[in-house]
Formats: sequence, C-alpha cells, structure tokens
Amino acid sequence: MSLYFVFFSFFSFFAIIGSSRINSGNHYQRLDTSIDFAWYLVLIFLTMIIGFRLEVGGDWGSYLNYVEFMGTVTSLSDHFVITQDPAYTLLNWASAKAGFSIFGVNLVCGLIFSYGLIKLCRSLPRPFLALAVAFPYLIIVVGMGYSRQGAALGLSLLALRALTRDRFMYFTIMILVAALFHKTAIVLLGAAVLAVTNNRKRIIFLFSILGIVLYFLFLKDAIERLFLYYYFENQYESSGALIRLSMLVLPSLIILLFPGRFKMHPKELSLWKSFAFVSLFSFTVFFLVDASTAIDRMALYLLPIQMVVFSYLPEFFGYKSESRQWIVLLIILLYALIMYVWLVFANYSIYWQPYRSFLFEF
Repeated sequence: MSLYFVFFSFFSFFAIIGSSRINSGNHYQRLDTSIDFAWYLVLIFLTMIIGFRLEVGGDWGSYLNYVEFMGTVTSLSDHFVITQDPAYTLLNWASAKAGFSIFGVNLVCGLIFSYGLIKLCRSLPRPFLALAVAFPYLIIVVGMGYSRQGAALGLSLLALRALTRDRFMYFTIMILVAALFHKTAIVLLGAAVLAVTNNRKRIIFLFSILGIVLYFLFLKDAIERLFLYYYFENQYESSGALIRLSMLVLPSLIILLFPGRFKMHPKELSLWKSFAFVSLFSFTVFFLVDASTAIDRMALYLLPIQMVVFSYLPEFFGYKSESRQWIVLLIILLYALIMYVWLVFANYSIYWQPYRSFLFEF
C-alpha cells in the first residue's frame, strides 16, 4: 500500500507547487495539449507501473490464462471473432507468439490508457492536479485492473477531444477502435449526441444509424447474455458500485449548477455537461434497477469528469494565490482519503496489494 501513496504523493507535490494555466480573463480558453519532455517522462512512468505490474489486479489470473491460451493457438482465425474484442485478442496472440506474455499486453494497453489520460490532463488548467485526482481509481483500479477497458478508455478520451474540435470522422474511428478492445466504449456515442451543438439533427441521425449498426455488430449477443442472465436473473452486484457512482455526483452537480465558472470552450463545456447528466442519471438508475455491475462498468467512462471539474475548481472563487492553494490541498486530501478507504476497506483491494513489478524481481 505504501508504494501507491508514494506515487500519489509524487503527483500531488507537482499539483501543489503548480499554477493554473488560465488567466483571470472572462473569455473561454482552449489550452495547449501538446506533450513536452516532462510529460513524456510521466507517460513512460505510468506505462511502466501499469505494464510491468506483477500479479496486481482482480482479473490478473484470467488475463494470464488467456494470453497463455493464445500462445497455444495455431490458427488465429479460429479464435478471431469480431464480437469478442478482436483487438485485444490479436494483441494477446501477438504478445504470446513474441514471447512477451502478459507483460507485452499490459504494456500496450497501459501505453494507450496513459496517453489518452495525459492528453486529457494537458487540456486542463492544472494537469498534475487532474493526474492526482485520477490516480486513486482511474489509474490504480481501471488502468491496473481492467486492461481491455483501460485501453478502450484511453482511446475514448482521444475520441472525445476530437469531438470537441468537430473532427467527427476521427472521433468515430477512435470509438470503433476502442470498441475493438472493449465493446462498452460504444456507449460514448450517446454522450457525443448530447454534446454536439452544430448540425445537431444531421449528427444525431448519423450517430443513430452508426449506433444501430454497432449494436448488432458488437453488443447484441453480449447484452442479452450479460444483462439478462448475469446482471438481472442472477442479480449479480458489483461491489463498491454505489461508492464509485457517488464519486460522480459532486463534480456533476458543480458543472451543472455553475457552468459559467468554467472558462473552457463551449463545445468542451457541452461535452462535460452531457457527462454530468449521464452520471446523475446512472446514479439514479442504480437504485431502480438490479443491474449494478452493468451500470458500474458503463460508468467507468464517466469517471474523467472528476479530473475536469476539480482541475477548474481552485479558480472558482477568484485568483488569490492563498485561497487557490488551499483548495488544491483539500482536493488532494479528499482523494488521498478515497485511496486509503479503498485500499483498506474495499472487498477486492487485496488483489492490488502489495504492488509488485516485474522490474523489481531481479
């Protein structure tokens, strides 16, 4: 557990000494998202702690068995099924045949996840604060626990960035590639429809057609199997789902109640407001439907709203340096508490402890 706090403290230190990248003007500002040398080091660091982890994560055994099985496959075409996350299948087969085993798979997934996450951080006023907010759950649990969905989330973040710049073709391609890693990425098409402001009728029509096609191509069998049997008939409950959904409520309410305080581009604001609406809707549905695992897995794509809102929050009450730093500190303490509670009390956190790395075994 101590290593997780060391990593978190590293990001928190830079969050505390850092300053906002937006000025005190009233107009919106679109920030530079380019990655400089320091952030390339962060990218390498995140990729390594995710990619070289050893026996860390609740699904480690399943992932290891799968890549070992793919190493015995002689004909990839016999196991390459379009409805079963084909990009992840191909990655496992290539890694197994190259002799990299699970570490090759985790490195690639970790790189994709980390790159998408960092690009989001670089689009925000306080990138290191956003990274510190992401660490307790997005990085530890999703990045280190759900390899397929982590890669899908990283690609989805790149897609959303393209959406706010009216690059609809790039957005569509990134969502499709993300769905090849984990089919649940398709749910972001709905958020996209809510977020677009120009040519709304045309975009809604095109995305509706695309959504129908993708549903029958990727999701139909999976939804019938997972939702109807595992989630409804067996009433399988995802441990901690309510807590994770609760984490979305505060940032969602902040951006919906005080949208004028976010000095971001109108298209970005529209996107994150749509995330807030969907987050509150998911939180409400949790109490009405016995499908907590399904809601929980879909809600993983909503978690970045925390990074966005809390990165802007220090400047909500003015630009006095002292008050801003206190807000930064309070946010960091909140997420340090969240990480402590999860590591100590969560039912499955034992599968993440202690943190071990393939690099430390020599």
